[in-house]
Amino acid sequence: MKTVVKSIAAICIAFFTLTGTTSCSKDKAINPGSNIDQNLVGRWEKQTFLGNNVSVIQETFNADGTGAERTFRLDDGATEISNEKVTSFTWFVKSAGVIRIKNQLNEEGDVTYFVTDNRSALRLTMPSGQQLIMGPVN
Repeated sequence: MKTVVKSIAAICIAFFTLTGTTSCSKDKAINPGSNIDQNLVGRWEKQTFLGNNVSVIQETFNADGTGAERTFRLDDGATEISNEKVTSFTWFVKSAGVIRIKNQLNEEGDVTYFVTDNRSALRLTMPSGQQLIMGPVN
């Protein structure tokens, strides 16, 4: 009888150990924070010249899956920026060449991206089809 109880106990321990190990690895695999493309990490910028003024968009992708979009204007002769707006977001790589972004208003969408081999340019294609070509900011 003791042998049967010990066998059942050993089977239960093995079952719970395998189940626990499997569950942990599955959780890790679907954790958005673990799907970060290091090529995207950093600050990227696009400048658009409007006559004597410059419109700037900066995208910052952090290694922890957070980020921020900062937009502002530099007017001719001005020493300060104007119309500054900062929007935070979270992000992760959904599939090859596609990131999922969710902003602070809980709006989310898929954005396709391409980073050049030497990280000299980043192309983001928004769900609307609009493309942003950005360079790295040091």
